[in-house]
Amino acid sequence: MQGLVNSLRSEIPELVSISADITRSIGLQFEYLEKPKSNIGDGFGSPRAHNGEDSVPIQDIKKRR
Repeated sequence: MQGLVNSLRSEIPELVSISADITRSIGLQFEYLEKPKSNIGDGFGSPRAHNGEDSVPIQDIKKRR
């Protein structure tokens, strides 16, 4: 019986560590979901505008086609 108790005592810190990692991971996922998303990368933001470049007029885009 003493061997079983010693075995459980050595496993408890490992289990606590695993549960803390899982809890932290879940918390990070909820934190990510709660952050407001920026326009960059959602299909509507312009990569040129993100880089600080001037926007291209619609007429220029139509001429390129």
